[in-house]
Amino acid sequence: MKTSRIENSKKNIGFGLIGKVVQILFKFLLRTTIIYYFGAVYLGLDGLFLNIISVLSIAELGIGNAICFALYKPLAEGNHSKIYTYMLFYKKVYYILGVLILSLGLMVIPVLKYIVNFDYSVSVNYCAIYILFLFHAVSSYWFGAYLQVLYIADMKEYRVNNIKNIIFMAMVVMQIAVIIITHNYYLNLMVVIAGNISTNLWIAQSARKDYADILKLKTASMTSGDKQQLKRNIFALTVAKISTVIYTSSDNILISIFIGTLIVGHYSNYAYVVSAVSGLIAILFSGLLAGVGNANAIESPQKMDQIFQQMLLVNFWVYGLCFICLHQLLQEFIYLWAGENYLLSSGTVFIVLLLFLVPGLNHTCTIFKDACGLFWETRYRMAVTAAINIITSIILAYKLGLIGILLGTIISYFLSTFLYDPQIIYKKILKRNPAKFYWWYLSSFLKIMGADFLIYRVIRHIHASTWMLLVLKGVACFALVNFFFLIINRKKQEFLYFKELIFHEYARRKK
Repeated sequence: MKTSRIENSKKNIGFGLIGKVVQILFKFLLRTTIIYYFGAVYLGLDGLFLNIISVLSIAELGIGNAICFALYKPLAEGNHSKIYTYMLFYKKVYYILGVLILSLGLMVIPVLKYIVNFDYSVSVNYCAIYILFLFHAVSSYWFGAYLQVLYIADMKEYRVNNIKNIIFMAMVVMQIAVIIITHNYYLNLMVVIAGNISTNLWIAQSARKDYADILKLKTASMTSGDKQQLKRNIFALTVAKISTVIYTSSDNILISIFIGTLIVGHYSNYAYVVSAVSGLIAILFSGLLAGVGNANAIESPQKMDQIFQQMLLVNFWVYGLCFICLHQLLQEFIYLWAGENYLLSSGTVFIVLLLFLVPGLNHTCTIFKDACGLFWETRYRMAVTAAINIITSIILAYKLGLIGILLGTIISYFLSTFLYDPQIIYKKILKRNPAKFYWWYLSSFLKIMGADFLIYRVIRHIHASTWMLLVLKGVACFALVNFFFLIINRKKQEFLYFKELIFHEYARRKK
């Protein structure tokens, strides 16, 4: 089983990274096509409606995560009856959720005019676009979509991702063809809906074949203990899900209301690049999640602390490297890609990247929280984050505009999640004083800012006026950041551990 877990983790990370790179490239081509044929207004509506739909999708309430967590043990034990019980429950819930989201979504239509804010001389039927986005969201809950949780809980998510990536590539090619040939944005969205339904049907067919012994059962019942535990986790994840969606989706909505939907389109280009990088990092770290959960079940707090410190080094290196490279290159990338009209101010771009770095440096705590099942202990924390975010963003929006809304999000994170999560991790898992973590966070942040400034002084003379020069500047930045991090971390115990691990793996492969 251990070997199987390791192999599945490798496949999940490997196929996940390949799939993510493919998605980034294809989304880049699609976004470029939309910019060329339709302009920033459609990008703004795209970003705005995705956030509105995300808020509506809080109806999912974290049930998927709770079911996935509940399936780990029966899958490992081969308890088919219990697995079928959970899946039967999940099937019913997913159907109801689709109906609920459709109903809530239709109720939003009358208030769209207060949210959408752009020059109405532009010929855009935003209600029709919104309805298509809504049907796309609803289709994510029907047509056997619930069955993908089996692959995820069984550490075979790579099979789901492979299916999604194949259809995604075909769908994007069709979208680009439709846009170029017809110049019709509505047909483009219909292609997306068709692609989503096709994905669900394919995954469902595959799951019914791979898990036939489970899904062919006809009777099942859930024990009172299972029900109680499931209800407890669902409640905790419900609060966290609602709060997280409000926290992550409120910025675009507030930007549209207070500043304009057109600015959402400009901002979304930067957010797209940053989210692409975040997605790659998430896949990289996802392979560690199951390992941390397994270690928590069998290892001592001292060993868990050792693992935590090792992950902190990886956390610092990955997020620091990405932040500095983005800060040095993003503005010139947007200029070469979309044009001068799509540029935001340098100060705004820095704040956008702080939105990436601030929670990023805390990512190890997030992994430990999720892997160790600390759902109940952190159930109200994100609610506080979301509330502070909305209040501070609205107040600062009047004074600072776009920067104020983004700063409100950063402030809310520091005042809640940043203060609370490490306390829980250190108390429940590591059995240590969390003051050590806060010092690590501050020193890491200052090191990254210092490295960013020094590297800027070195490469500022490379003006990336062409794609070739941008690549050259990127290579120089990448090399300098790694060199700087190597120098400051070379004597740390965690660095020596990874160094030995890499050399050992290299020697093993040469034999």
